[in-house]
Amino acid sequence: MSRCAFIGLGVMGYPMAGYLQNAGNQTTVYNRTISKAVKWVEDYGGSLGATPCEAAQDTDVVMLCVGNDDDVRSVVYGESGVLEGMSPGAVLVDHTTASAFLAKELEKACAEKSIGFVDDVINFEDDELGSCINALEKAKNIYPNDKLFFANGGDRNNLNIPEMSVSDIEFIFSVGGDDKKNSSSWILKNWQYYHEKRLWGSFYNLFEEDQVKVKELIVDPGKGMSFQKHFKRSEIWMVSKGSCIVNFSKDDPDNKENIQLNKFDHYLVPVGDWHQITNPFNETCHLIEIQYGEACTEDDIERTEYYSPK
Repeated sequence: MSRCAFIGLGVMGYPMAGYLQNAGNQTTVYNRTISKAVKWVEDYGGSLGATPCEAAQDTDVVMLCVGNDDDVRSVVYGESGVLEGMSPGAVLVDHTTASAFLAKELEKACAEKSIGFVDDVINFEDDELGSCINALEKAKNIYPNDKLFFANGGDRNNLNIPEMSVSDIEFIFSVGGDDKKNSSSWILKNWQYYHEKRLWGSFYNLFEEDQVKVKELIVDPGKGMSFQKHFKRSEIWMVSKGSCIVNFSKDDPDNKENIQLNKFDHYLVPVGDWHQITNPFNETCHLIEIQYGEACTEDDIERTEYYSPK
């Protein structure tokens, strides 16, 4: 039986920590929202730590499963971080979908304290499918005597992933349960497409060619864009998730009309018309925006006012 700590009780972390405890390992958990850690103890037994450092004390293995690079750093470093509580010879395992840069950084930080670290980074060339086939083949060459596992979440299965063509790999599916989405989706999206944050949310540039641009607009609850118009382009909006309110005017910005758009509703903004997207609802609104015209540039804009929730 090992003494384990598990940091981060999200969709994946909660059951993973439970598996450790049910397998007979003495498991201590930490979660930023303390009520979730309390609930985990009620469900599985084990114990909870008030800080990552406290949870990591006197353990053989500490496992992390949090949101992103900065979340990992927040639970690893400092007086309350796990490295402060771990003893030489213990092992830190990072399950977070984080960057290769962070993995190298943690490997160095752990080595300075004689702590083992598991999150090996394998560099590989992408294939035409955007799959991990080349990575698996390279891992087989690096670890010829080890058993290799390839874990998959979300709706991935043995019928829809190209990696199944790789031999001598054990495939695991449904990691994280039915509610788990592909954990790497957001990283792949940020890598493939230009992403920019705005006061009202953010957008992705999905496609751009001469006189045409396609964006995904993500409007946060309680937020809205400025009331604006463009001189060189028209726009088409289609709601892919959630709902929003469109304020519009043909000529007079002081004489607004509005319409609510729900999922799959669409709206055409002719060149020169005043328009504004607002989201007074509790759910994030996602829209596909198609820009077309003489020019599709960010500086082709005139604003009269910024959004102010009532």
